[in-house]
Amino acid sequence: MEHSFKIGQGTAESNGQWQVTAFTQDMPPGSFTIVARQTLSGVTSDVSLPRSFKIRPPALTSVSVTYPTLTTIEFSGAGFTGATVEITIVNGPEEATPPPVVVVTAGSWRTTSQKWPFGVYNLKVVQKVSDNAGGWIPSHEYLFRTSSELPAPTEVTHTVSNYTPTFTGKGFINASVEVTDKADGSAVAPATTVTAQGWLTRATQAWAPGSTRTVKVVQKLGDAVSPAVERIINIDRFPAPTELACTVVDYTPVLTGKGVSGATVHVTDKVTGAPIAPPAPVTAQGWSARASAVWEPNTTKVVLLVQKDGALVSDPVEMTITVPLLAPVITDVEDDGLSPKISGTCWPGATLSLKYSDSANEHRPVGTSGTWTFKRDAGFAPDREHRVTVIQSVAGRPSPPASQAFSVSPEQLVITEPTENTDTHYDMTVRGVNGYNGATLQLRDAQFGRNLGEPKRLTNHNSWFVELKKLEFRKYQIEAVQTIAGRPSLPSAVRSYFVVLVPPVIRVPAPNQSLARTSTLSGTAEPFGQVTIWRENPSEILLDKVPVNFVGEWRAEVTLPVGNYTVKGRQFFETHASRESPPRTYKVVPAAPVIESPGRGVHIGRQVVVSGFGYPGDTVLVTLTGSRGTTRASAPVLEDRTWSLTLETGQSVGPANLVAVASRDDFDSAASAALPVVLGTYLPAIDEPAPGFRVENPLRFVGKGRTGVGRVVPWFNPDTVLSAGIAVTAQGWSGEATQPLLPGGQWCRFQQTITDAADGSTVSDWVESERFEITSIAPGARP
Repeated sequence: MEHSFKIGQGTAESNGQWQVTAFTQDMPPGSFTIVARQTLSGVTSDVSLPRSFKIRPPALTSVSVTYPTLTTIEFSGAGFTGATVEITIVNGPEEATPPPVVVVTAGSWRTTSQKWPFGVYNLKVVQKVSDNAGGWIPSHEYLFRTSSELPAPTEVTHTVSNYTPTFTGKGFINASVEVTDKADGSAVAPATTVTAQGWLTRATQAWAPGSTRTVKVVQKLGDAVSPAVERIINIDRFPAPTELACTVVDYTPVLTGKGVSGATVHVTDKVTGAPIAPPAPVTAQGWSARASAVWEPNTTKVVLLVQKDGALVSDPVEMTITVPLLAPVITDVEDDGLSPKISGTCWPGATLSLKYSDSANEHRPVGTSGTWTFKRDAGFAPDREHRVTVIQSVAGRPSPPASQAFSVSPEQLVITEPTENTDTHYDMTVRGVNGYNGATLQLRDAQFGRNLGEPKRLTNHNSWFVELKKLEFRKYQIEAVQTIAGRPSLPSAVRSYFVVLVPPVIRVPAPNQSLARTSTLSGTAEPFGQVTIWRENPSEILLDKVPVNFVGEWRAEVTLPVGNYTVKGRQFFETHASRESPPRTYKVVPAAPVIESPGRGVHIGRQVVVSGFGYPGDTVLVTLTGSRGTTRASAPVLEDRTWSLTLETGQSVGPANLVAVASRDDFDSAASAALPVVLGTYLPAIDEPAPGFRVENPLRFVGKGRTGVGRVVPWFNPDTVLSAGIAVTAQGWSGEATQPLLPGGQWCRFQQTITDAADGSTVSDWVESERFEITSIAPGARP
């Protein structure tokens, strides 16, 4: 039992038959001898008689075939490792040699036959293993078929020279290539042998121009014949002239083109057949044929062009030739302001159409005599180049356009400011119209014939201005010129004006402005000059020769009674005096009063004393604006400049503003700055101490109020708190004094914050108790 192994096991049937149903180890291909034994109720029998048999390797299922060369073949595939693969030729070319047997390595095999002529082969292949007795155990055969044939020639091309084709291509080295006519099988070129560079053969004779033949190209090697390659060969006719063109010179057509060197080109009228031009010889540069006679304008003919070279004649080529009406001639563009005068010549009697580049409008100059002139009414922009285009028409057929560029001089400027003979400041602005965007404008002092100021480039059409600085005090006569693209306009009309010391400018008061009794008048004038201001009706100097600072500003204080005033001014500089300024009307009104009390943001109740400062004799009106309207009260300002009044605040609650206005003789001051206060008009109640009762220290306070927090103070000092942080509810409030009061008659006051949000109130008014008596002194208190 050496080298034995268990194959598997199974169960015997009731009839005694058994078979292996569970294999424990595969049986590889080879020769085997097996025995069997059975076990029943734990008792094992002796082994059976041995039985020997062979297991085949699996049959191959596919074979890959490649051709390393045209006469070798390589077979490969997958197999049983260690088996020997053998390929047998069933039938095929007798010269073929089967490939050598090969052993399968790592599951694959490969073998090559070095002699494998072209042909069809039926093959079989087996893989076999040794039976260890000098024989083989083969697999079942796998049959397959291969074929190899001489390939057709490749890269087959042809060229034609002098109507004789030459054939070239690639093929099997040493094979013979034959080219035959497909129609009759006759050879059209000598057979040739393929070399490493390919093959080439030329037809034995020229083919007829315009003919077409189909040829077959095959290669042969021994008895092997490749498939045929077919090619259609077209032999062109003798070529017609090419690259045809026609120009017209003085109504005479000139035809040009290319052709075959040494040939001649003939041009004839298609209708009459008459020659149009002498025969034109063809050179390497081409050919040219000029018509023998001048044609009428707008004449059209169809001509035939044929190229000839001995007996060779090309097909005719048609060409339509038209001698058009030539463009008119522009002889002159005469400068004539913004619209030049255009002149020229044309075909006598032609209809002319003239257009300019800045407009789509068409104009119709008259050219009956063969000459024409035109001038447009509308001018042209001088800042750009323009173009005129003219076309003439005869019998409704237009000529090519004639075109010419031109430019015009810019328009004459007009000065609009300053007006004639007006007075101006020495820093002044000259304004005008008729300017052009991009033009350079120059003012000139016409009186002295020199430039005035620096040149300025205009950035928009029409309106323009130039600023002049530090002019002399004198009369000026100026003119303006604009230049575009080096073309100056005519000078504008001369404008005369006078540079003088101008009146001062009154800035404060502004027209109809209201100023206080004592206020500062201010304005502008010549730096380091002097300004005098006076009132009218009655005339009175208010400010006399107030100095002007270095930046040209003046200011001075003046005191006047309330009323309406009209003032004027005059300035003085060196030896010059200006004219008086325009009248300025304004009002002098009381100054706004000052509210001294109550303080900003404090609480006030149903009644408040408002006091402050003002101008003696004025009447102060105080207005309280709250959540439920406004209330007012007034009082006079006393000689000590104070005023005071009591204001009933009404039922308003929450934030409010106090504003005061002073008045005198129907002149009202500006309103004072709004003084914010907080209104608390709700009155809580003090129930204890009760009126007239005798009480002892420490005091107990009881009352009613709205939800919030309260405090109790003595009547004589609100800064002394007797009880603080008292919670107030809907049921009331109570608290105990934290310090004693002296014996005798006393009062107390109570105020609370309000948090119930019922009406917007945040704090109550102060409520004061009735008089009560203190009968004892608290321990430790001073009598």
